[in-house]
Amino acid sequence: MVKSLSSFTALSTLSSILLSWRGLLVLNHLDDKLLGHLVVYQVVSMMFIYSSFGLLNGTFRYYVKNPDRIGYSNLMLIILLLLIQLPVITIVLYALSANYIFFLLAMGALSYIQNMMENTLLAQSKFQSHATLSVISSTLSLMAVYLSGENNLEIVFIAFALYPLVYILIAVLLHRGTFKYSCEINIGDLKYLFVEGWPFAVISVLAFITNQGDKLIFNWYYGEEVLGRYYIVFVAINLVVLLPRIVTQYFLPSIVDQGSEYVFWRKFRWNTYLVVLYSILVVVTIFVASELDFQPIGDGNIDYNLLLRASPLFVLVCYQFLPSLYWHFTGYLKSMMWISLVTLVVYFVALSVLLDIDDFYFIWSKIIYFFLFFVINVFVIKKFRYAVSANN
Repeated sequence: MVKSLSSFTALSTLSSILLSWRGLLVLNHLDDKLLGHLVVYQVVSMMFIYSSFGLLNGTFRYYVKNPDRIGYSNLMLIILLLLIQLPVITIVLYALSANYIFFLLAMGALSYIQNMMENTLLAQSKFQSHATLSVISSTLSLMAVYLSGENNLEIVFIAFALYPLVYILIAVLLHRGTFKYSCEINIGDLKYLFVEGWPFAVISVLAFITNQGDKLIFNWYYGEEVLGRYYIVFVAINLVVLLPRIVTQYFLPSIVDQGSEYVFWRKFRWNTYLVVLYSILVVVTIFVASELDFQPIGDGNIDYNLLLRASPLFVLVCYQFLPSLYWHFTGYLKSMMWISLVTLVVYFVALSVLLDIDDFYFIWSKIIYFFLFFVINVFVIKKFRYAVSANN
């Protein structure tokens, strides 16, 4: 298991480094206004990904329930979720820019299918395959950004779209039997999806709002040029959450499948130790890099003062995976849903107040959200465990 985790972690780390390098190249190639454009368009395309059935977790639970039907679940999700969301996404895209609407719809659809295939591979514990596909796709996408030139947003769009496109094509070629598709609609599958799946769907919507949708609010409030100045923070967050996400992806299937409380707490402790050490390492790395003024690309394109001020956010985003792992193990996803909803309300109250003070308070609003999310989860989990032990 250790060897498998090490290999998966190494390949996933390489993929994330390549994508982060791509982000730094984009930072060097586009001005702040175009970076703001890019952030907004990425947010809209992410609407497709967050609409999937609880991301990794929903797909895995469906696969465990009835592995022969996983292809049917994917097909129904494409039909139901995309048709429901397509009018809303189209309106949002048109309001942002009619020039790129069809391209962004295509890029969003590609991202959705790629995410669906990724979740299917992870649900079947094909970690090595997913990580290898990610490295290949990231490499080609990075190479395309190198060719984009200065302030060429269209080429950057194409480079970003290459990642899901290459992933899909190679996945179909190498794992054709893994992805089963059919036009048959089974009523039993539909019932199971709606009864068991709606908490996953709600959690996905809430996750989208807090992780992506708030950028649209910031954009409408301050404009794309100011949003573009924070692009380096978004790149850093994607890199920082790397290890916690990898460990969660790796441990979750075995935890849920075995259903053993002993196995869960043993793996949960290891997960917690890794996250704590990792979060400390993140802060130290940012501090050392700022002292050395480490600029891997370009001349002074990384604003370390901004990264240092945002360092509490980088620590807290690492801890969001710990409580979610517990709720997915127990299956009480409604608890996680209500906690997310409560913290989301507090977050938007903080956002509405703090944005009037200074644009950096957008970051502090997110810090408040992730802090409350973790603290409330810990409190509820303790109460939940006490109630369960009392009943037993």
